[in-house]
Amino acid sequence: MAHGTMDYFGTNAQSFMHRVADLAELAVRLGSSDVFDRRGNVLLMDSFDSGMAGWTEAHTSGTGWVAPIIQPTHLGRLAIGCEYSSVVGATGEIARYVAMPQISNYGFEAAFQPAANNRYFEQLFDVYDGTRVYYYGFRWYQQTGELKVLNSLYAWETITTISPLVFSGYPWFVVKLVVDMDTHHYVRAMVNATTYDISAYAPYSATADMSAIIYLSLRTANDVADTTMAAFDDIIVTMNE
Repeated sequence: MAHGTMDYFGTNAQSFMHRVADLAELAVRLGSSDVFDRRGNVLLMDSFDSGMAGWTEAHTSGTGWVAPIIQPTHLGRLAIGCEYSSVVGATGEIARYVAMPQISNYGFEAAFQPAANNRYFEQLFDVYDGTRVYYYGFRWYQQTGELKVLNSLYAWETITTISPLVFSGYPWFVVKLVVDMDTHHYVRAMVNATTYDISAYAPYSATADMSAIIYLSLRTANDVADTTMAAFDDIIVTMNE
């Protein structure tokens, strides 16, 4: 059977090299988690199938914990579970540093499954350029539907309000935050199928003598004194967005 022709076709010269028209389609078929938004070049992709290597965790003291789990997961074999301590406002968080090869537009994507009583889901994207640090942040308030960014005054400013999360079988949601490190502004936020233009907002910045690097953090908080669990999965950092 000749490559690229019908099964009943004749013969062609043998070749070991063939063009692939859609590498993204190939990535999907091979099980990559980079399928939600295919813009940019992938700098870091972590499905946590090897656990929490490279990440640190923090949680409100008490009965809470943050650790790899086998159920629920988004796409792969493992995810990161955040079980809250049984106090109002308890939090769970994972974080890490990522080397920054160049100044450009960067994206930070994550899948999460909130608990029914979540207060918010938060992404922090702190950028150190050698002389200053820029604090980018995005929050999705679960009960009110408010979407907020961390503004230049280091305050959480509402950009829009969407329908509160509806739970039926505890679905996974995907959020992506894109920032412009050249102009020091936000670019866009994606929540499932909707993209929000947040280019009018600038992050808070301060003097910092730390070498050029990115600090990533995902955090959730609860609204009631309960020990329900939220989860993170499929972290993707992109450049040249």
